[in-house]
Amino acid sequence: MNTLTQINCPTQKFWRSDVASSQKLTEIAIVDSAIPDFESLHQGIKPGIATYSLDKQTDGVEQIAQILAKHANIQTLHIISHGSPGTLYLGATELNNSNIENYRQQLRQWCRVLAVGASIILYGCRAAATVAGKQLVDRLHQITGANIAANLQATGNSGLGGTWNIPQLVPPYPSAPELALAATALKTYKGLLLGFSTQVTFAAGEVPRDVSIGDINGDGKPDLAVANYGSNNVSILLNTTPTGGTTPTFATQVVFATGRQPRTVSIGDINGDGKPDLAVANALSNNVSILLNTTPTGGTTPTFATQVTFATGTQPRFTSIGDFNGDGKPDLAVTNLFDHTASILLNTTPTGATTPTFATQVTFATGREPRGVSIGDINGDGKLDLAVANALAVNVFGNTSILLNTTPTGATTPTFATQVTFAAGSLPQSVSIGDINGDGKPDLAVMNSLGDNASILLNTTPIGATTPNFATQATIAVGLNPFSVSIGDFNGDGKPDLAVANDLSDNSSILLNTTPIGATAPTFATQVTFAAGSSPQSASIGDINGDGKPDLAVANARSDNVSVLLSTAPKVTAVTAITVDGSYTASATIAITVTFDTAVTVDTTGGTPQLQLETGTTDRFATYVSGSGSNTLTFNYVVQASDSSADLEYLATDALTLNGGTIKETIATAFDAFLTLPLLASANSLGGSKAIVVDTTAPTVALTSASPATTNTPFNVTATFSETVTGFTASDVNVTNGSIGNFTGSGTTYTFTVTPSGNGNVAIDIPASSAVDSAGNNNIASTQFTRIYDTTAPTVALTSTSSTTTNAPFNVTATFSETVTGFTASDVNVTNGAIDNFLGSGTTYTFTITPSGNGNVAINIPASIAVDAVGNNNTAAAQFTRIYDTTAPTVSLTSTSPAIANSPFNVTATFSESVTGFTASGVNVTNGAIDNFTGSGTTYNFTVTPNANGNVAIDIPASTAVDAAGNNNSAAPQFTRIYDTTSPTVALTSTSPAIANSPFNVTATFSEAVTGFTASGVNVTNGIVSNFLRSGSNYTFTVTPNTDGAVTVDIPAAQATDAAGNNNTATTQLTRIADLTSPAANLSAIANISTAGDISQILTVTFSDNSEIDISSLDNSDLVINWSGGAIPASFVSVDANSNGTPRTATYSLIPPG
Repeated sequence: MNTLTQINCPTQKFWRSDVASSQKLTEIAIVDSAIPDFESLHQGIKPGIATYSLDKQTDGVEQIAQILAKHANIQTLHIISHGSPGTLYLGATELNNSNIENYRQQLRQWCRVLAVGASIILYGCRAAATVAGKQLVDRLHQITGANIAANLQATGNSGLGGTWNIPQLVPPYPSAPELALAATALKTYKGLLLGFSTQVTFAAGEVPRDVSIGDINGDGKPDLAVANYGSNNVSILLNTTPTGGTTPTFATQVVFATGRQPRTVSIGDINGDGKPDLAVANALSNNVSILLNTTPTGGTTPTFATQVTFATGTQPRFTSIGDFNGDGKPDLAVTNLFDHTASILLNTTPTGATTPTFATQVTFATGREPRGVSIGDINGDGKLDLAVANALAVNVFGNTSILLNTTPTGATTPTFATQVTFAAGSLPQSVSIGDINGDGKPDLAVMNSLGDNASILLNTTPIGATTPNFATQATIAVGLNPFSVSIGDFNGDGKPDLAVANDLSDNSSILLNTTPIGATAPTFATQVTFAAGSSPQSASIGDINGDGKPDLAVANARSDNVSVLLSTAPKVTAVTAITVDGSYTASATIAITVTFDTAVTVDTTGGTPQLQLETGTTDRFATYVSGSGSNTLTFNYVVQASDSSADLEYLATDALTLNGGTIKETIATAFDAFLTLPLLASANSLGGSKAIVVDTTAPTVALTSASPATTNTPFNVTATFSETVTGFTASDVNVTNGSIGNFTGSGTTYTFTVTPSGNGNVAIDIPASSAVDSAGNNNIASTQFTRIYDTTAPTVALTSTSSTTTNAPFNVTATFSETVTGFTASDVNVTNGAIDNFLGSGTTYTFTITPSGNGNVAINIPASIAVDAVGNNNTAAAQFTRIYDTTAPTVSLTSTSPAIANSPFNVTATFSESVTGFTASGVNVTNGAIDNFTGSGTTYNFTVTPNANGNVAIDIPASTAVDAAGNNNSAAPQFTRIYDTTSPTVALTSTSPAIANSPFNVTATFSEAVTGFTASGVNVTNGIVSNFLRSGSNYTFTVTPNTDGAVTVDIPAAQATDAAGNNNTATTQLTRIADLTSPAANLSAIANISTAGDISQILTVTFSDNSEIDISSLDNSDLVINWSGGAIPASFVSVDANSNGTPRTATYSLIPPG
């Protein structure tokens, strides 16, 4: 059994494998200690080969020169290290084409040690791949003179996609050289000699414990901010790495003072000016420093305002930045180690302010000794919650606190629900948040420093829940004393992977996430480690060299520097096709190639990678078929029915999917290839580099013509195919009621003339399978194309909804028998009117006629003022007329009844013209009622029955009837009758005394005017009538008594009638006494008349007529006594009435003269 003896050298370690001191060495194997499990490779070196290791912290090229200086005539030099195309990672050095001339002196020292014809075997993965790899091996051959063997593929375990077949390339040699490793070592080595580039370190301050990445100077490159725990400051290192560069470069650090023992640094735009500022947790100052960034955009020297500090709890460890109150300003969350709390400081800094301001901290209880804090929306309510890694707990070594944010938007005081804790591992140091299982919920990754592992806790909290829930932790092995964890997608598969800074292992672990989407248990590939500095305590992720891959920046506490490791994972550079340009139909196979910047290995155990293509309605997949181990993979796409693409292209830049398989530079360990494809239609895309047409669709054909739908001449037809076709001839066109001629065309367009046979429908058809496209697809039948052949002139009819007689402008419709054009208002001839509001098209046109005056209005449309679709002129329209009438109809009321009536009477309403709408309700009657209403047109009759004696008025108001033109009638003059049913009375009077001695006059007075009254209507007893006269309602006549005695005068009833025809009633009889004989007065004898004049004497006068004589009026003057000597007066004394009351004697007194 071989034994290994270790010899310590100043810069390297040497293992001598059973080599006697007198034995001449011809082979040397140098193993880089940065390789995972490099000790197993040492142990696997074949006996007789001297073995050395390189210190990963110093220049590897120089170390090899020093090792070789101890030897001479070496036949074979084995260099076992990491590699990438055109690069060897040797100790702390990258040897590549850009710096190889800088090492010419050291390489020439190699040459002096090597024997003539010696070989250098480079074990690094893909060191000879690509143009850069070829240049590197050529230059090494030129400088050292040695034969160069190097790998074009990944070197290492074949089960991981690697190979130990390392060919001699310069000069070319068919057989591969013998390797230094024994067969057992080749089979059992678990890794590959690849990964990140060897770290490049940049000086920081003392004890750098945290690094963050951000574009400090706004030049598009991610810069570094480092918290220097031992020097109480932060370092800013501006990134000067060229885009795509393989070696990172940074400007010398510029430091800015902080508080005492700055533990962590976070980056965010505190004052909203667009520049990333710094928030630093100062462990010994018990505060947080805010440094506002004042670096000009593109500046080469960073500048920051002097720190402003804000009090926290005791021993603040970590700080995170996020907007807790939703006001758009980034706030701070700080863990306080000794207070067992988290502080929230709400940002009150005005936008663009030069001095930051924060509200006084509000603290919330956490677990014991909280270390790391991360921010994320745990319960999906839109608020940022806290996840805190607590180093100690009561029953276990540590746990994680979740504090759900309950702060109202815009609030000035933060509020959080009481913490809910979840078990983690031993002494959790940090926590990061990411969606590990792709279910849309933020999960946790916790680094357990004493457990040397990571806890993954999958989030099961319902959206909007007030209590968080996480599945039980799953632990994953990492390095020794893991201090921090960052999350990023290192292999471009869309899953968040882990980057861990291992404090005691002096390296960083990369753990690739293999958790299926939605899985309830997380899974990660075994860690792959990459050398860092001494005591790495923080790792941050960013694209340092702008190649689209995530790189690492690691803060090394004990080596006072920052390591930058650039990702060397394969990346897609181009997509094209082996299949030649052209058109392809169903069942054709199109071979598509995907080229990476380095060789890749494909594992189809779990599934076959696919490339999704844009192929129309259904996007098909091209399936991987070959190419594993090279930098070009082939995918076959079998064209399916209905697929279509004018220029075949993949669906999107993420169209390359693993489908359960893998495409890696190492299988099951390190880096999956980045699968992001070139931009669509770019030069390196499938569509941009090829012209492949997928055509499984039968060509369609559409028939069109510039001729109108109705034509009166032969017309041209165009057959347009959806794509270029051949084999289409005139005989393929079917025409009904016509014939075809002048057939021409090719490709997609063909034309021909159709001559109709007669009036009517002309149909053109192209049947299916009349032509084929370039892919061999037969056309489908066209939609039938038709034209109407028409040589008949269109007719036109004029109509209107207006009445024959109208009193307003009226609308007229001109309806053609078919669609016409060219018809305008000027084509309408109107007599006694004007036209406007002309509208219409096709077959129907409307216009308004405004008559000029009353009378006939005539509308004519002459012939040949409009044409149909084929050019036929119209025939003239039949003249259309309307009578324009704006005169209101008048109405008069008449009746044959007398003006005074004593019974119902008929009335006739006569209109000046025929009307409608006139009803009994249109007649207003005062003191009467209407019935028996009949009539139409101009004449209406009705009966009026008066209600009572007196005036009866009949009215027809305006607007109770309309004529044919719609004119309302004017009001009728009022019509009246007097209703009278009272018989006239008559009274007989006379001025003659009751006793008359002569003819006497009588007056007959009627109560109203009468007619028909004559002298014969007067009855007289003992007398006769004469002198009969009329004066108005009075009649007079003379009655001449015949003899003495009573004379009676009577007017019987019904001797006269009034105006209403009422007969008079009989009079009260008038009587007079006719006394035609004069009465005699007898004087009594006067006795005892003395002569003395003073003695009174009584004289009695007795009348001979003792009836009908009124002597009551006698007085002194009626009696004269003639006495001698003259007359003497007598004084009336009294009268005596006779038996019937009429006085007949009178007594007088006298005094005779003395």
